[in-house]
Amino acid sequence: MADSKTPLEHFLSWFATVPPDHQLDIATVASFLPGFESVQRVDDHSQIPNRFVDVVRSYMATESKLSEKAMSITLHYYVGPEIVEKRAASDWRAGQAGLGEVMDTLGYQEDDPQLQSGVNAAEFRHRQWIATRDKWRRLVAGPFSIEAIRRFAERQ
Repeated sequence: MADSKTPLEHFLSWFATVPPDHQLDIATVASFLPGFESVQRVDDHSQIPNRFVDVVRSYMATESKLSEKAMSITLHYYVGPEIVEKRAASDWRAGQAGLGEVMDTLGYQEDDPQLQSGVNAAEFRHRQWIATRDKWRRLVAGPFSIEAIRRFAERQ
């Protein structure tokens, strides 16, 4: 039985499951892609993910499967390697070391609660990006794979 959801619907389902700060990061970086220029034209910065979703949905609303296929391929090749994979692969320990240097310069002790809070937050954010990356990899191995996008475009 064929999947009744389109590739972009699968993408948006995935997007809805990632943490809000990841949605904001993904939408902001993707706003530099052709067709997404309006994403940053919002009065409230927190609305960027909503505008991003609206733009993606606009490609689903067209009569042309070619438009939806093109946007699916663009997001497939851009969001994963250029945003999600890079964030998950980042070295949070380097950020931790930098924070430690700043805190040391400011006279904080290594066991200071503020310093520990920053370290814990950096590690937590990194773990969240790893979880987002793992969800992304499942998405592109299944319903948002290039093969799934191709099959969608060939459906009558």
